[in-house]
Amino acid sequence: MTAAAEAANRSMDGRGSPRARHSRRRLSAARG
Repeated sequence: MTAAAEAANRSMDGRGSPRARHSRRRLSAARG
């Protein structure tokens, strides 16, 4: 789950900055 979320977040952000970590949690919660 974490790897998939990180990969999806990286693809969406395309940068992997510290903001991605917060975005990943938000996306994870929004996606369910």
